Amino acid sequence: MLRSQTPGRGGETEGTIHLVYRGEMNVPAGTRDDTFWVLANYCKGMGLELDQARAKVLEVWDDQTEQYGYNVEEALKKVDRVYAGEERDR
Repeated sequence: MLRSQTPGRGGETEGTIHLVYRGEMNVPAGTRDDTFWVLANYCKGMGLELDQARAKVLEVWDDQTEQYGYNVEEALKKVDRVYAGEERDR
């Protein structure tokens, strides 16, 4: 079940990632790739270990994300790539 029914707006991912992290905002369907990439970087910047970051992303995906058309493996792949120091695909 999604926690908040307030949609985000595209282009605000970096400015609102703390709201997603705290469970106060859903991951908007049109920004899922961007949001999970920024969330992974946010977790790393906060000093979370890889397993903690994966658990947080799984929690956000499960509770705050419209999952249709976006599987959890895509979200977790973002964390693995950030923690491995890889650049983002564009």
